[in-house]
Amino acid sequence: MNNIIPVVTEIENILQGADRPEKTLYQRYCTSGAELRETFVLAMIGKLIEQNRRLQSGTSRSHWMTY
Repeated sequence: MNNIIPVVTEIENILQGADRPEKTLYQRYCTSGAELRETFVLAMIGKLIEQNRRLQSGTSRSHWMTY
């Protein structure tokens, strides 16, 4: 497996800067070799988990503040 850090950085840049990040990410995935595809999928899963935790944290804070 390739080093995952550069791939995560690339994904973050795409998510922040692309007009259609889903299209750009898909194109990047399709043009990658098999080993890089595996790394790409693992990095995307990591970003999804990170986002989910952030959203859950924000939800529990706002829920707490309503009482």
